Amino acid sequence: MKKIFLLFSALLIAGLSELITAQTNAPDPSIMQQYWFVMLKRGENRSLDSLTAVKLQEGHMANINKMAEMGKLKLAGPFADKGDWRGIFIMVTDSQQEAEELVNQDPAIQAGRLAYEIHPWYGGGDLKTNFDYPEDNEEKDGVKPKMMKSYFFVMLNEGPNRKQDSATAMKIQEEHLGNIMKMVKEGQVRLVGPFLDDSVWKGFFIFDVATEDEVKKLLANDPAIT
Repeated sequence: MKKIFLLFSALLIAGLSELITAQTNAPDPSIMQQYWFVMLKRGENRSLDSLTAVKLQEGHMANINKMAEMGKLKLAGPFADKGDWRGIFIMVTDSQQEAEELVNQDPAIQAGRLAYEIHPWYGGGDLKTNFDYPEDNEEKDGVKPKMMKSYFFVMLNEGPNRKQDSATAMKIQEEHLGNIMKMVKEGQVRLVGPFLDDSVWKGFFIFDVATEDEVKKLLANDPAIT
């Protein structure tokens, strides 16, 4: 079974609260579904000896593999910087409680090396169709396939200017969604969607471009952000 692991670079941009989910192949809304988005964060217990840290990391990866094999973990990846955000999971479970029970089996969570927050998120039915993975994951001639790729991850929060009249707000929203669909169609955005709770976070983008400057230029074209 193929396991999806991505390598993200963190970038925070302020944006508008309402988003729609879009995929590279623009799926029918009838196949959209709710996921559980888990943001892994730096825990309070980081002063561990190297041997303990290695063992916790091994247990952390084992729990990731177990959740993937169960079909509960659909997408996972670490952040490439040294910030407090350490990685994400996108999970499919029957309830938030089930998702939390699975995440809480992680030895790194249990030891306080990692912490997390969880939010309901709305996305397409088969997330891995958004990303490029080798068809054959078997080692060939001693060479292991490249299973990780760097992306830019952009979390959106509500911006300060929320006082437009309804007609202006609707026009901005239409242009905002149009810009999203354009980036998706051109392959610049691999995944995007809204959170479904009242969190300060409103949604996220995963960009597939070469540089942070390209991300900023693309976001500058969004009337809801600029």
